[in-house]
Amino acid sequence: METDPQLCSTVPVNLKCEELKSALLPSPACLSHWLWLSQDQLLCVFHSGSSHLCHILVDDECATVGWTMPLDEPVLTLTQKTGSSGALIQLSSGTVLDFQDSLSPSFTLPEPCVSVRSMGQHIITRAHNNRLYVDRELIADNITSFYCLPHFLVMTSSSHELYVTSAELGFKVEKESGTNTARRLERGATMVVAMDHSVVLQLPRGNLETVEPRALTLVTAGKLLDMGEFKAVAQLLRRQRINLNLCVDHNPSAFLLSVHRFVAQVHDPQWLSVFLAELTEEDVTRTIYSGFYKQMVARGPPLADKVVRVCTALREAMTQSNENQDFYLQPILSTYVRAGHVGEAISLADSDQALSYLALLIDTDKLYEEALGVYNLQKALKIAGKSLKDPKEYVPYLTKLQQMDPAYMRFTIDKRLRKPQSALRNLVQCKDRTEECIQFVKSSGLYTLALELFKDQPEEYKQICLLYGDHLLNKQLYEEAGLMYQRGGDVDKAITALTRAGSLLQCLTLAAKQNFSEEALVEFHLALLSALLNQEKHSEAAELHSLMGKHEEAVSCLVEGRLWSRAIFLCHQHKQPQLVESLVKPVLLESQSRSVMDIRAKVADMEKHSTRLLIVREQQANPDRNFDALSDIQSDTSSLSSFSTSSGGTRSTKNTRKAQRKLWSLKEGNPREEQALLYTITELIQNTERLTSDVRTTCLALAELGLDTEAGTLQSAMTAALEKIQQIRHSVWPGSTAKKTGSDADAIDPTLTDMQLKFPPTSCISATWRLDIYS
Repeated sequence: METDPQLCSTVPVNLKCEELKSALLPSPACLSHWLWLSQDQLLCVFHSGSSHLCHILVDDECATVGWTMPLDEPVLTLTQKTGSSGALIQLSSGTVLDFQDSLSPSFTLPEPCVSVRSMGQHIITRAHNNRLYVDRELIADNITSFYCLPHFLVMTSSSHELYVTSAELGFKVEKESGTNTARRLERGATMVVAMDHSVVLQLPRGNLETVEPRALTLVTAGKLLDMGEFKAVAQLLRRQRINLNLCVDHNPSAFLLSVHRFVAQVHDPQWLSVFLAELTEEDVTRTIYSGFYKQMVARGPPLADKVVRVCTALREAMTQSNENQDFYLQPILSTYVRAGHVGEAISLADSDQALSYLALLIDTDKLYEEALGVYNLQKALKIAGKSLKDPKEYVPYLTKLQQMDPAYMRFTIDKRLRKPQSALRNLVQCKDRTEECIQFVKSSGLYTLALELFKDQPEEYKQICLLYGDHLLNKQLYEEAGLMYQRGGDVDKAITALTRAGSLLQCLTLAAKQNFSEEALVEFHLALLSALLNQEKHSEAAELHSLMGKHEEAVSCLVEGRLWSRAIFLCHQHKQPQLVESLVKPVLLESQSRSVMDIRAKVADMEKHSTRLLIVREQQANPDRNFDALSDIQSDTSSLSSFSTSSGGTRSTKNTRKAQRKLWSLKEGNPREEQALLYTITELIQNTERLTSDVRTTCLALAELGLDTEAGTLQSAMTAALEKIQQIRHSVWPGSTAKKTGSDADAIDPTLTDMQLKFPPTSCISATWRLDIYS
């Protein structure tokens, strides 16, 4: 029942000021602009010819006028300063006085204002023409009302919108600026008051309406989370349709420490299930609501494995609660499902109601597969009955599984669900299905696991080894295949594989074990020798020749592999120094001659291309080009452009290679002639520098045989080449000291090479190639 408002108490006023006493006698209405400074202090203004500021002390017995102070101008507004017992007094001229035990001028507003508010260190004012000022700076010119909260400024505009902004955003009035949210209002709505996360508006009809802006709601939710009021914040977030992940993301570590309190406060299983359904790995404070969390600079990294960790913590809290086992069954099932442990959820679901709940969380077909995955045929049957599956299909299949041996049933299910490792482990347990197991290993390729499972069964282990050897042989892993064949007991296959691998010592070891006849041994040696030479393993081939007693052939192998010092050693080791003159020295001199010619040819090519490069660059720098040459270049460029823009699927590989060769052609007039010349010069420089290690080896062998003249000639040729390379580096890449990064380009890739060619190539010179005796 409504009652009329009543006056609780009155106190007499003790007027010490005679001027005030005489002014109140004719009209008490001369008092205005009342302001509570504190619990026992009032401030007001009275008018008696001029304006006076009046200070009143109030206690339980009476109100005493302490003092009055004359003012030079009429007072427009009287406002309390935030967080203090002071006040801001605006005079009619716009001057603002600061009252703190005494009056002192503070500042002057750009124009007289109808509203003045204090917000921390900021002064917010609004003029009669709807201009809004913050610290005397114009922020907006369409604000009809505003209200200051501790961290936010709430405003209504003449465009019929509600704005929420903050000092962190510079009090900007925009629709898209982080925490500044705009909300459409009814025409003519003005603000009455704002508190917590609610704003009370007065509509033109006179009725009041309460709205809850998102920015204020999130601030309130953050405060509730900091206080651990989880039930209140859950109600607020659900009512405002705010993502429930905010409960975790606001302060993940604090939430994980408070999960028992969270469960106890929320208590409702349905609410917990809704919360778990919305849980994602996304950190909403960094995505959806990032604008509202910008001020939180010292935030830690996002919570790793958020869904799994939160689900595990909530499940433990619900399991340890005092409620009976079935009270939190649904949210516990949700924690298993969201954490990816569907099988455990199925095992826990003992009733049709629980299975029906799981069918809501997961597609029934997938749930059916998961039930099979935990080998629970009864629950699989119930779940299939809730799906759209045809009973004529799943009932016979489940019946057939029911009649199988348990291990073979698990194998059959795992094979259907494509779990080959689990399937193999179950099939191994079926003692009477060895052949099928071996065939499954072969089809699935799980040889390593099979070797582990069959390590206590010698016969089956050898069969797996032989199959694994065949598999490795097909992959051209000959050495590993040989090892598997050895374990499988097939020495012939092992020797064949190791021979193809060129594993000399392993092959010889197996041959010794086999006790080959002389003819078979010779045949084996020849096959092994051929494999070694095909793989250019000259050192191993020479060793095999030596074992066969063919020392001359061994020296020839070493000479062919340019292993000069070892060839000379082998000649003297077997007391055949004549082989040095007949086999080593002629080939060594021929190699020296070819090396000198090759080095000089490379230098000549470098000089020719570098000279041409300078001409090309000069032509490109000269704007007066020959018209015909320009036409040829444009024609080539057009054809090149048509290649680069055409679809790769419409050109054959042959045409692609042809176009690539044209791209790097050294033909004069090629539009990419400069890049082609740079690429060629780079290759020539690196190929020449790589010869330094081979030059050193050859010079050492020549010196050992006393051929100083030939050795000096070879080293002098390489020294001259390197000096020329240094000159070419400076002329081709003038002023550039940077080196190309990355590996040397073997294939021509224009997108990568053009960038690399801007820098000189990386040096490939062996650090100790030069012999001082020939310097």
